[in-house]
Amino acid sequence: MSSKPDSLDRLNKEWNTIAPNMLYYEQFNNEANVISDSLKEFYFKGENITAANIQSLAEAFGDRFISNGVCETASLLSKYVKVYMAVMNYQGENSLVNIELNATNLPGCYLIDTNLNVHFFIF
Repeated sequence: MSSKPDSLDRLNKEWNTIAPNMLYYEQFNNEANVISDSLKEFYFKGENITAANIQSLAEAFGDRFISNGVCETASLLSKYVKVYMAVMNYQGENSLVNIELNATNLPGCYLIDTNLNVHFFIF
């Protein structure tokens, strides 16, 4: 999505319709608006999406399509083999690690099991 003002205006006006399709959680029809509102509050502090905070949209995409996919894959694989997942995190407020582990600004690499228990940190 470009950061053209008209695109961002449409995204803001139609957030509860566009976000479920854009971030692939439309299957939760009964909860889609609640999820959309929660995502907007978490990533954008409830503010409109603007060129100034467009990085937060990129972080939402990264968390949804990369971090979440890695977690889902590890969970599926763990049904058949032992899985130890290495997660690399950036220092920032908006990341899946912060949501799942309630932690902020964790640098480096650490291993977590499929229950999201932290085993150790490497700095």
